[in-house]
Amino acid sequence: MKKKIYYEFIISVSIALVVFSIAISSCNFKFGDPSLLTEPTVDYANSILTISIPRQSKSTQYINVYRQDVTDAKEDEYDSVDIINIGLILPENLTSGGNSFQFQDSLVKKSHKYRYRVRYCESSGYYSTEWSDPVEISSGQAYKSDDVLTYTADGLSFDYDETYFTLTLNGAVTSPSVISDFADYTPALIVKIVDSETVKVFEISNDSITSKKAISLRGILTSDFFDSNIQILGIVAQKKQYANEDSDVDIDSLSSDDSSSSSAEGETSSESEEEEDEKPIMRIIWTEPVSIPVTGHDDNILSLSAYTSTEVFDFSQSVNKQ
Repeated sequence: MKKKIYYEFIISVSIALVVFSIAISSCNFKFGDPSLLTEPTVDYANSILTISIPRQSKSTQYINVYRQDVTDAKEDEYDSVDIINIGLILPENLTSGGNSFQFQDSLVKKSHKYRYRVRYCESSGYYSTEWSDPVEISSGQAYKSDDVLTYTADGLSFDYDETYFTLTLNGAVTSPSVISDFADYTPALIVKIVDSETVKVFEISNDSITSKKAISLRGILTSDFFDSNIQILGIVAQKKQYANEDSDVDIDSLSSDDSSSSSAEGETSSESEEEEDEKPIMRIIWTEPVSIPVTGHDDNILSLSAYTSTEVFDFSQSVNKQ
């Protein structure tokens, strides 16, 4: 009798383990931190580093892609390495099917070792993944270790006009000369709301970083940055990748520097710019950020008040009958 009970127990446990294994294999779950999703898959082949990001839901608003350069770090030091936000994916504008999104990181260097993670923005909040295993760039057409892959702003600073709420750079930044398609990038200002997790980039003109053209903060910032202490974190170069409306081929199947995906953005005619504006943006690629101090302001913290008006007029949309 005891022997029968013992065998029944073993069979029950075996069945439970099989069911558990099937459940786990069908979910995007990984042992470790239960709050983190499974890491993206990273592949480096034919001189292209591709990050494959699992689809989580149909309601994903956007996906941030993060990178760490862990070349000189030991494994137990990885968590202290700077995290760089290298791009953004807008899933609703992607036309390709499948169970994953593709993001290509072309701004990598030979003999460097990188790892990646992503963050999903959902209506219910943010959800981050684990970090991928490190990938070493050992061959191919990657950049050299001493190549500069972002703006250089040595010795430069912003002057802030508190009357007109403008920032003016006191010199000109240097663009990276090794990036062949850098003409497709535009500068953007990185701004953070103090005591908040809100950090956004706002596109600015090339003249504002090369010809001392003032940046009007009231003209570029969104309403959530008004009546708050804000912090100027620096500048970054960004490249937009647009959906190809003339073809069923998504940019997922193309390299990030393919002429068919970037040539329109490099055009200077107003007609080409209008066509770009009509196309949905699929991805945004960011270089590494560059910090620029604001003269006379500790930690680059500024206060920006909203517009106020002393004259208020009633413009009701209905007429009350007496």
